[in-house]
Amino acid sequence: PVLPEPLVGIVSKESTVILTAANYRNRALLMNFVCNLRRLQIHHLAIAALDDELYRHAITRGLPVYLETTPVLSSSDETTLTSLLTSESNPKAVFTPATRGLFSQLRLRIALRILKLGYDVLWSDPDTVWLRDPTDLIERMDVDFAFTSAAPPSTPENSALSLALFYARPTEPTITTLTTLLSTLSSTPSATPSD
Repeated sequence: PVLPEPLVGIVSKESTVILTAANYRNRALLMNFVCNLRRLQIHHLAIAALDDELYRHAITRGLPVYLETTPVLSSSDETTLTSLLTSESNPKAVFTPATRGLFSQLRLRIALRILKLGYDVLWSDPDTVWLRDPTDLIERMDVDFAFTSAAPPSTPENSALSLALFYARPTEPTITTLTTLLSTLSSTPSATPSD
């Protein structure tokens, strides 16, 4: 496996790759995310463009983007997700339990691709707002994998997994765990994490 060409020279194995993905419909969210990272002087961002339109949009603006051409979902799931991502008719239809599962699978597959190349990954959905750079804190943690929770803080067991923001080191246990989680999500729609 080879790092997508546009990312060579932008990311290094000495630093965490901040990874996100978007399609053309979500370009405004993506641009807001990119501008916020620039304001915070955060670099090492890699953007997986999920369609040709976003790729062209991002590349003409000098963003560190590559076109994600590896099939990341089954063809029927890809068709469903593409239809939802490009539909202007009902934006709320995107956030059903089934589609949350597809988004989670998409995130994991893209992150696993970069992890298997030996890079630390900090995945962030483009609608996540960063107030400061978390990478120093996260890199100092003695963990291979960390994720956020979607459960309210008052919940006794704060266990509602959210994959909207997660960190992973390219270790064998991490890759095995994420591959198992991906397999569970692919085969058990009710096992969908919260986003």
